[in-house]
Amino acid sequence: MAALGLCLLGCGYIARRHAQAARSLRPEVALSFASRDPDRAEAYRRAFRGVAAFADYEAAARDPRVHAVLICTPHHLHAAHATLAFRHGKHVLVEKPIAGNLEEADEMIAGARRAGVVLMVAENFWFMPAMAAARRLVREGRLGAVS
Repeated sequence: MAALGLCLLGCGYIARRHAQAARSLRPEVALSFASRDPDRAEAYRRAFRGVAAFADYEAAARDPRVHAVLICTPHHLHAAHATLAFRHGKHVLVEKPIAGNLEEADEMIAGARRAGVVLMVAENFWFMPAMAAARRLVREGRLGAVS
């Protein structure tokens, strides 16, 4: 099985945390990094044994080694970066919040559907036991109608 090619867009604190976590995954993930600062992208590539560094988000989205992007850029850029990824058929994991407003979020969801790719918000609470219990209560109808 070929390694998943994951490009982190943005090379700040949260990208570092995601890169550290990705390095613990098996099978190994082929990481690449994109930043407006080429030196920073290259530093992350070296630090996390990445396969590529990009100074241009468009180049990262076009690269055939990249199967998915993890958007770690400022919130007001999430929709634009997701749209860029969708245009190139890339799956998107986006840091929270998904977008700057509901309209952008709706556009992102529609864009992912049109492109036939996965869009997911990096929300860690979904996997906590209390959240799983709450979902089970809703699913079982024990809380009444929930919309």
